[in-house]
Amino acid sequence: MSGDALSLTGPDAGPSPREETLLVLGGGMCGLTAAVEAAECGLRVHLVDPAPRLGGRVARMASYFPKFCPPACGLELLLARALCQPRLAVHLSRRLAAHALRDARHELTICPVDAPAGDATDAVARLCGDAIIVATGWQPYPLERLAQRGACHPLCLSNVELEERLAADSPGGGELLRPDTGEPPQRMAFVQCAGSRDAGHLPYCSAVCCAATLKHCRLLLERYPALRIDVYYMDVRTPGRLFLLRERLAPYEAAGRLRFLPARPPRAVPHADGLSLPTERTDSGEHLALVYDLVVWATGMPPSLAPHVAGRDLALPLLHLDERGFAADSPKHGIFAAGCARRPMNVSESARSGAAAVMRALAFLQTRRTSAVPLPAGEARGDRHA
Repeated sequence: MSGDALSLTGPDAGPSPREETLLVLGGGMCGLTAAVEAAECGLRVHLVDPAPRLGGRVARMASYFPKFCPPACGLELLLARALCQPRLAVHLSRRLAAHALRDARHELTICPVDAPAGDATDAVARLCGDAIIVATGWQPYPLERLAQRGACHPLCLSNVELEERLAADSPGGGELLRPDTGEPPQRMAFVQCAGSRDAGHLPYCSAVCCAATLKHCRLLLERYPALRIDVYYMDVRTPGRLFLLRERLAPYEAAGRLRFLPARPPRAVPHADGLSLPTERTDSGEHLALVYDLVVWATGMPPSLAPHVAGRDLALPLLHLDERGFAADSPKHGIFAAGCARRPMNVSESARSGAAAVMRALAFLQTRRTSAVPLPAGEARGDRHA
């Protein structure tokens, strides 16, 4: 599902005067879930996303966890529901240029992603809606900001880069090779909390990185029988069912192919045989300087509002943002945050968050309808049920 703009509505795309409309910003798993659920509840829905296709980052993943099934398992079903939904219109390769609140309705101006801010051309469109769901997702914390730790070396890659390389439809066909030799890695290291829980970078835990690393370890150890992996961590956070990932790795730990080393995030130093990671174990004080073919940095998940808006100024001034850039509901104005725009979360949590945002939007619209209904003459609102 791709193209500059895509409408999934039929010929009756224009909403009737009384028909309520929901505007969804973001076409990843969260935004797409919200759009489909809202349309199936009877709302007219406009979904806007700067990407040329739906699915967000999930569409580029290698597998889900903890079941290790391909992303197509859930995404294809969701796309099928979207395709047969006449109330849903999708605007791809578009971003928000302006927002206005007129007569209690939101008016969004959207433009092509490559259009200059303020460009008034025929490609600019205006959408009106009664409520907005912000599902703008997340972006990887850039490795360039960890350059002082050696993370920009050619033998380094981020957890997101690894995920995309392991996908079967990636340019490399899912193979992971050392770039200088073209051979599969024999020794790999994962550095956890790379830029997270750090006052100089992201001061919060990104919630998903530990489970993602455990998933990557299992995928790699199964695919490359000669591979050994060390995971450098401060603590492993895998709540609920995610702890099953650690249990499934126990045979590899017993065989000596996987080790968990409690340590502060080390610094990568070039070595004749690859990269050395000098650091100190936090449990024993032992100094380490092991050498690896590849080093994966588990970078954090900051929110990703900027790609969805045009220009440097925030195009959605009524949206509440905290000091870290995460969005919160603005229920007074009918704006609801969902998914990783709200906080770091995994795919299933994002989908549930999108559905929950629809419920809050429906409650907002119901309250507004109720308050707008005039009472019979002589009947006070306070004693209707007396």
